[in-house]
Amino acid sequence: MEASKIPGPSAAAPQRGRSALMLAAVSCTALGLASLIAVLVGAWLQGSAWPGFVYAAFLLLPLAFLLMVALVIGAVITRRRS
Repeated sequence: MEASKIPGPSAAAPQRGRSALMLAAVSCTALGLASLIAVLVGAWLQGSAWPGFVYAAFLLLPLAFLLMVALVIGAVITRRRS
């Protein structure tokens, strides 16, 4: 087996960082969507939702989008290097 095809310790570090970024993006998406659903259900029942749900939906969904864009850009850069 050639030495150039054996993954070294540097190959595992970007994968770990990418997985952590993906986990953060998925958790922000899930929490943001849950908050948005809570706000919409509260509006449908003609009640008022806790302001924290509104704030979480306004912050977490755009943050999740930006994290996903960062993942796509990282994948493009990785593919171009190989």
